[in-house]
Amino acid sequence: MTTIAKQHVVAKQHVHPDAARDTIAGRDNNTIGDAASAVTTPSAVTTPSAVATLSVIDLLLRVGDGDPTAWEEIVRRYSKLVFSKVRSFRLQDADAHDAAQATWLRLAENWRSVQHPEHLGGWPATVANRECLRILRQAKHAPVGPYRPSGRQRRRPIRGLRATRHRR
Repeated sequence: MTTIAKQHVVAKQHVHPDAARDTIAGRDNNTIGDAASAVTTPSAVTTPSAVATLSVIDLLLRVGDGDPTAWEEIVRRYSKLVFSKVRSFRLQDADAHDAAQATWLRLAENWRSVQHPEHLGGWPATVANRECLRILRQAKHAPVGPYRPSGRQRRRPIRGLRATRHRR
């Protein structure tokens, strides 16, 4: 059982109010468990508007099941955060998009390692910071502008101009 699945079972405060109310009323709305631990099953919700009401834990579990609407909802919820972090580094447009894309790729690859899914916002923000720093480090080592050999450059006077000194 993954860390997220364990927290999903333990986290009773993440019960959607409608799911708990329907379970208490005796309606079977594709929920599992009693009223205190009512959660929506992954196959129960398929519309984007219904996915918008799910908790982050539910969304991450659905991402693990391959639900594209859950992934789209996570990106929708946190894309402004990621882009504001990336833009704070004042990168060029292409580099900013690369950093944001790399952030989402890291989350897609490592969603199981999120230890506190209820605080998911910190995870992509931290990854976006690190991706921007990685891009800046790479740019620092890349040659920029025309090549200039090290050492002091000799200044050549411009022909036709005479150096004049102003007297006071």
